[in-house]
Amino acid sequence: MTVKISNIYHMLAYAFRSLNVGGIAQMGSEEFENLHELFAEIIINGMRKQLKRGLPRRYANQSEELGNLRGKIDLQTSIRRTTMVRRRLFCKFDEFT
Repeated sequence: MTVKISNIYHMLAYAFRSLNVGGIAQMGSEEFENLHELFAEIIINGMRKQLKRGLPRRYANQSEELGNLRGKIDLQTSIRRTTMVRRRLFCKFDEFT
């Protein structure tokens, strides 16, 4: 497998730009045996910064057969799966992750 030089150049330019923006440019004169170690250090420092800010959270759509009402009833699916016979309903709801 060959990697074009221009691709590596663009990756390094992006990494250097994000190092300057993120304030990680002061890595000192640390020596790396190969590019993999350098990239790993960049990823580790970027992840530390992201974890300090907090991981992104959002609402995820969920659909489940439940014994109690939660969110909206999906009546069509409940009828199709005959869940009402077992006193359960198929519900659609948002869950914060």
